This record gives sequence, structure tokens and C-alpha cells, in this order.
Amino acid sequence: MDEANQPHAQRADIAELRIALELALGEGDSMEALLEVVGVITEAMVVDLGFVKEGRHWVYPGTAVTFEIPNHGLGGGDESELVTTKSGRRIRVITLEDMVIWRIREFLHWEGVRGFHQALYLLGNPRLDEPRLQRRAQEENLDDALDVIRNAAARIAKGEQIEDYEIHDAAKKLNEPI
Repeated sequence: MDEANQPHAQRADIAELRIALELALGEGDSMEALLEVVGVITEAMVVDLGFVKEGRHWVYPGTAVTFEIPNHGLGGGDESELVTTKSGRRIRVITLEDMVIWRIREFLHWEGVRGFHQALYLLGNPRLDEPRLQRRAQEENLDDALDVIRNAAARIAKGEQIEDYEIHDAAKKLNEPI
């Protein structure tokens, strides 16, 4: 069935996107939010919300809120879960553990700080299922990278600062052939 014949799904998904945007914007102007939408979302719906396309990402002007509309569903091993928003709505999102895995992949692929920082931030979420994250990291051969990020979190907790060059160097080392 094509998108035009799924009006209820479209309305639900666009409402979820609006909620995600409101949640992200409600946290403060300095927050960087990365939204990943799972479901039927059309470009016209995103434009109606005020987003502007920049490359493969959609950006909400004047904020750091961005997301992309993937052309596929969740990858192998990835799972979604129902979460309840502050307003009481239940929406389906990729699991927190799988989001960490995606951010670790980004860190290794680009050998940069963005994915590293986002994974580091997500590790501090009390909803994180540590055994599932460890299992997913092992399944994806990302357990060494996860350890590097956890070690950085421990250093930060002790008051140390992690420099960008350290993050870049760690990614390069992790990417070296064994």
C-alpha cells in the first residue's frame, strides 16, 4: 500500500515527529538533538513542520535539531520500543541501546567527535539497559569502541577533559587492521 493510502499512519507519524521536535526544543537552545524517525514520513510533511533540507539531513532553522529520513527500516539486530512522552503520548522509537550503537558507528566512520559525544551522552541515561548494550556491541564488534567511550566517561567523572584530538586518535586506532 502506498503512502497516499495510509492517512492514519501519516498523521500518527507526523504527530510523533512534532512531539519529538517539541521535546527537543523544550530542553533549551544549546541542546543538540538528533532525531531518527521510524515510520511513514514524507518530505512534504517535514517541510510543513518548518524543516529545511541540507544535504541528506533536515534542519530546523535557528536550532541544532536535525534528522534524516532513511530509505529503509531498522537494521538487523536493531529494535524499537514504545516510550511515553512527558505529555503522556506513547510513541515508537529506536531503543536507546541501538541508538548508542549507531553513534559508535558514526564515531568510527568519521573518526570525529560528534558520534563520540552523543554516545557518551546517551551512556548517562538511566533507562540504558547495560547488558543489552554490551551484547549489541559484541554482536557488532564494537565492544572495544564502547570500552573507549566508557573509559572517557570515567575520566570525565573524575574531572578530566577529553580533547578532540584524543577522540580522533582513538577512532583511528580502533579502525586500524588487527
